[in-house]
Amino acid sequence: MYDDGTVRDYGDLLPLNVPLTVTVGSVRAALVDQSGVVFSAQGKPFQITPADFQSSTVALGPTWNVRPPQAKMIHVFTSGIH
Repeated sequence: MYDDGTVRDYGDLLPLNVPLTVTVGSVRAALVDQSGVVFSAQGKPFQITPADFQSSTVALGPTWNVRPPQAKMIHVFTSGIH
């Protein structure tokens, strides 16, 4: 967790291909999407898939045999609520 007095950043490393749900346990905060629409009390279901790691850029240079990612760091930000 990071807190600069204005913005709090909650981060966690989450596994791929596991159904998850994000919820908020606060009487002073609500979970909203990028459009500002409040999620239901049951939270927001999601799943991290290999497609989350696909790049739209063209790789330059040699090709490396790299193990596929098994998890992804997810961040949830709050602002002005302490």
